[in-house]
Amino acid sequence: MSHLCGVLTLPALSTQSPALLAKVQNDDLSLKELANALKLDPGLTSRLLHVANSPFFGVSGQIACMEEAVMVLGMARTKSLVQVEVLRGVVNCPPWNQVDLKPFWRQSLVMAAICEHVARRIGAPASEAFSAGLFHAVGLLALLQQEPQRVLHLFSTGQDTPPCTTAQVVQCSEQAQLGAEVLHTWHFPNELMDAVAQQYDPPQQSTGILTRVLQQSHTLRRLMACKTDCSQTAPCPVDDDELDAARHAVHTLLTMLGEA
Repeated sequence: MSHLCGVLTLPALSTQSPALLAKVQNDDLSLKELANALKLDPGLTSRLLHVANSPFFGVSGQIACMEEAVMVLGMARTKSLVQVEVLRGVVNCPPWNQVDLKPFWRQSLVMAAICEHVARRIGAPASEAFSAGLFHAVGLLALLQQEPQRVLHLFSTGQDTPPCTTAQVVQCSEQAQLGAEVLHTWHFPNELMDAVAQQYDPPQQSTGILTRVLQQSHTLRRLMACKTDCSQTAPCPVDDDELDAARHAVHTLLTMLGEA
């Protein structure tokens, strides 16, 4: 991993983002403390107020301050949305904003929703799982900056599929290791970095729970992307109810963010 990071430019966060990320990782943070921290970023405040006032929550036009927005969204969802906006800020900055990253952006949101769903099913921490899914492919941003011709088609095909199934030329383990290094520079917890680094490794009993969440979510994501019934060619490892629940989780998040 170190030899990659020595030659690649890693995505940088805005000036206020590291402090916000540190805040949302604090489990002891009160609603008022979170709201006060969010007020320091006018752009983020505006975006969260927009989400809180969306028809999704049934209080359109009634939420005027950050405290009310956090109450409507809930602490856990607010923290997740802060991370969504941090990643949005990265992809909207040069050089990444010079490429159509809509497939990457949508895939990140889809994986975040699926990971959160899987975590709740197996008893893993849902908020950490959401983060793992959201940032699971962030290593591709660094690869895109350094070797655009090698990975550019991943972002221009318009196909919303996991990177392992989109191109043989990109080594999944390479981008995963690099993604973990990006998260290290962003001061994310070790458990999250390990999950991102190990997400494409063969499943093992010693695998951490967040890694298992990512691995299971990749399986779900591929099955959801299938255009034909997988039972026609091989026994499907996931039943229809599980696939429907995962689709519902994805639809809920995308609708809430206005990305559906």
